[in-house]
Amino acid sequence: MRAATFNCIVTAIAACLPMAVADASEIAPAKLVENYINLSVENPEQAKTLLGPDAIAIIFDYGSPLAELFPEFIKLLPGSDCSKPLIQNEGKAGPGTSVDADAVIIRVEWQCTKPTEYVLASNVLRFIVAQQKIAGVAFEDPPGYPPRLNSGNATQP
Repeated sequence: MRAATFNCIVTAIAACLPMAVADASEIAPAKLVENYINLSVENPEQAKTLLGPDAIAIIFDYGSPLAELFPEFIKLLPGSDCSKPLIQNEGKAGPGTSVDADAVIIRVEWQCTKPTEYVLASNVLRFIVAQQKIAGVAFEDPPGYPPRLNSGNATQP
């Protein structure tokens, strides 16, 4: 009787495993980004371990390395009275992108009540996560926001 009960329990657990693994793989990239954001405040050097070896940044159009620029951006958020980040998984990167075919896009948004030149009222970043590392991040300008200076070919609006 005990062997039959045990076999039923094992069979029930095995039936749940594929779903559990699929859910975990969907959650992992968002958790990785959340960890990177938290570590950027507490320990930027440790946060670098979550980045790919050639991780890039497009924040502020400066093209600076992600490891140097992102922690500086995070330090500006408290002074602008920003909310905790809203982190959402947007799914896999679409065809035609230059990133890994299995890369996942994670959208992060902060709402801030005291915007500045570098911290807007609504800040949206999209992280590219591939092979358990952050490969890059893009900063989304809100509609109507004036173009900023670009490090390559600066132009004034």
